[in-house]
Amino acid sequence: GTGQQYENIEAACPFIKPGDTVFVHKGNYDKYQYYSGLKGTQMKNIYFRPFNDEEIEIGGGWQFTSSEYLRFEKLNFRGNSNYNGTLLH
Repeated sequence: GTGQQYENIEAACPFIKPGDTVFVHKGNYDKYQYYSGLKGTQMKNIYFRPFNDEEIEIGGGWQFTSSEYLRFEKLNFRGNSNYNGTLLH
């Protein structure tokens, strides 16, 4: 999030490795994010979860293609007028 090591998921993805946990900081994320080729392994999933149980709202849609072993926990995906369809693809 703003003021953190990476401003958004798309910027963080090139640095994420199997077994990493990506902490998403409090905020509303309403920009479309796309990344291809993010891969964990069967024994080392990549986790996305809120930092310290902060409230996260994702309204812009996140799309991961050619990706494997990703786990999303306790993140709120909410449609809006710009992105009212699939928010996690």
